[in-house]
Amino acid sequence: MQLGLQTAVADRPSYVAASGAVKLDKHRSVFLAGGEADRFFEVESGAVMVYQLLDDGRRQVVEIVFPGSICGLAKGDEHEFCCETLMPTVLRSHKRTALAQSDVLRTRVVDSLQQQLATLHDHTVSLGRKTAEERICTLILRLQEQAGEDDDVAVALPMSRTEIADYLGLTLETVCRTITQLVRRKVLTPGSTRSEIGIPNIERLRTAACAA
Repeated sequence: MQLGLQTAVADRPSYVAASGAVKLDKHRSVFLAGGEADRFFEVESGAVMVYQLLDDGRRQVVEIVFPGSICGLAKGDEHEFCCETLMPTVLRSHKRTALAQSDVLRTRVVDSLQQQLATLHDHTVSLGRKTAEERICTLILRLQEQAGEDDDVAVALPMSRTEIADYLGLTLETVCRTITQLVRRKVLTPGSTRSEIGIPNIERLRTAACAA
C-alpha cells in the first residue's frame, strides 16, 4: 500500500494556473492526506474516490465524486483524506481564495456541497442499517441515476469490486458473492464486460435496495 502511495506522489499533476482544467488518467492521485490544501476541484467528467488509509493499511472509501461535484475543499491547511481518479477524469482546479472573489463560484460550490451532503447522509444510513445486498443495490441505483440512463439498461461500474467493498464496508468476497446471487435471481444481469452490469427491471432493483 505504501508503495502505491509513493507512486501516486510522483504521478501528481503540477498545477500551474490559479484555475484551470486538469486531465488525469485512471488511478491517478489528485491529492494525498497531509498535502497542502490550497486548492479544491470541480469534477467536470469522469469520477474520483475520496478515501482514508487506516494505520493497519485498510482503506475506507468515504465518497465517490461525480461530474458537477466538489472534492478537496479541506477545513484546514492540509488534506485529511486522499483522492484518486476511478477513470480518465477532467477536473477544474480552483484556489481556495477564489471563493472570496467570485459570487458565481461560491454559489456553485454551495449548491454542489448541499447535494453531496444529502448523498453522504443517505450513504451513512446504508452503511448503518442496510444489508450487504441492499447496499450493493443502492449503489447500482445511484450509478444508474447518475448516468441518466433509461430504467432498464446496462450501467457502467466505475469502481472495481475491491473499491466497491471499501466503499460499502464489505469484504471483497461478500461483494462478489452477493453480485453473483443477484444475477442468479435476475435482479441484475451480466454486462458485456466486468465493468458493466445490467438492470433488467428497475422496480425489482429498488425493492432489493429497500429504496423508498
